[in-house]
Amino acid sequence: MAIPPIHFMSMGVAGDGGYNEQDALKMATLPKRADKVAYSKTQLLKRLRQRGVLGYVTFLVRKQGLNTADGSFAWLREGHFFANPNDVQPWRGVAAWLTPSGRHLKDFQFLAQIWWLFLLLIICVGLRRQTDWQRLLQLGLIGAFMYLLLFEGGRSRYVIQFLPLFFLLAGSTADIAWQALNRLGQQSVWLFFGKETK
Repeated sequence: MAIPPIHFMSMGVAGDGGYNEQDALKMATLPKRADKVAYSKTQLLKRLRQRGVLGYVTFLVRKQGLNTADGSFAWLREGHFFANPNDVQPWRGVAAWLTPSGRHLKDFQFLAQIWWLFLLLIICVGLRRQTDWQRLLQLGLIGAFMYLLLFEGGRSRYVIQFLPLFFLLAGSTADIAWQALNRLGQQSVWLFFGKETK
């Protein structure tokens, strides 16, 4: 009775490419695995035909943005699973940052976004390094992106499972990124003040 992988591919083309309640409920009503596969295949082909080639490419670009843009990984943006434990004294400081009623929740989301952009900047600047280790990590990220584009995605929380790849790649290229940013800083000072600092 397991849900077939094509079901998640079909959901990955619906709406924003994320969870589709109609498809999920349909899987619960179909008695046989073959029926689930047939329904999902029909829905997948129908959705692909509706989008067309250009529409599907545009959809994938948008979905990639939705998959990777949110540095808080959709923290508390969906679901009703995290309540504020006001009655627990040691949690009060943490609750102010991480719970729906916390007064610093927006601050947390802002800081998480800054941290995420900084991590992506390190990775992008460090792409100049092409050791076998970096190539392996880069291929891993490309594979992760392809996986999220082909299957259910459309939310940054799905990227959490691939964070080790991001951390390893950023850590292995941080020195190159630091050198490049340092050179950029020196050139900026030269542009504004007319001489390069040592």
